[in-house]
Amino acid sequence: MVTKRRVLELLVDEYESAAEPPTASRLAARLAADPATVRGHLDALETYELVSRSATAGDGEPGFEPTVTGRELLALDIDDDALIVLDVED
Repeated sequence: MVTKRRVLELLVDEYESAAEPPTASRLAARLAADPATVRGHLDALETYELVSRSATAGDGEPGFEPTVTGRELLALDIDDDALIVLDVED
């Protein structure tokens, strides 16, 4: 099962090593996961302000960048089973 945390971890790794922000399709291929699932996770992470949508990549699909908040969340190094509550305000 692909979790939002795993998608965020891979996004940070890919973003740091690639010349452009990774797309959902690229992350899905690396995770051997359904692209729609990864897109859904990225949309949720964007809602939580853990990633931001970037310029369109060469294939016409938007790329994603980790936000400072997303990086800080991963830096907490908490267990995957821990409950994290995010309160997003408009």
